[in-house]
Amino acid sequence: MATTFKIHADPERRFLQIMAWVMSLIIVAGFVTNLAMGRSSFDVPWQYHVHGMVFFGWVVIFLT
Repeated sequence: MATTFKIHADPERRFLQIMAWVMSLIIVAGFVTNLAMGRSSFDVPWQYHVHGMVFFGWVVIFLT
């Protein structure tokens, strides 16, 4: 017997998934813009880099 799945069957779930992608893209775009304009550099203590990796990990978990 074959099982079929409806993708995004619930409108509320679809809305939340779209908003998760929109928020994540805005977050990444904000950091990329600052880096591209020269307002940010990688010349900071290692704790800042760890903080950035942990936060970005949360964004990835949020999307999944």
